[in-house]
Amino acid sequence: MRELNINDYIKVKLTDYGYQILEEFYDNLLNKSNEKEKILPENFYDKYKNPEADEEGFIEFRLWNLIQIFGNHFHSGSKIPFESYILIDEKDLKEHKEKKKRKRKALINKEEQNN
Repeated sequence: MRELNINDYIKVKLTDYGYQILEEFYDNLLNKSNEKEKILPENFYDKYKNPEADEEGFIEFRLWNLIQIFGNHFHSGSKIPFESYILIDEKDLKEHKEKKKRKRKALINKEEQNN
C-alpha cells in the first residue's frame, strides 16, 4: 500500500456542477471574510474560483482543499462535482509507514541473527 500526504497536489476534471460549487465556496468565503475584517479586495479569490485547467481539462488542488470544498457534496445518488478519477503524481506516493517499520524490524532481526 502507498500513502499520499493530505498536503500533496492532485488533479481532477470538474463538472459544470463542480465549477458552480467552487465559485459559491469562494464567494461565501470572501463575503464572510469581508464582513468580519473588510481587508480582502474583491478580486482576491478570482484565481481560486476561476482556476485554469490544463490542456486535458484537469485542475490542480491540494488534497485537503479538494475535501474542504467538495466533501459535503458527496452522498449516495448525488450529482458529482468532478469526474470519478483523480490524478496523482507518482512522486507524491510514498511507501506506507507501517510497511517501512516492518522492513526495518526485519532488517534488525536479520542483523541480530547474523551476529
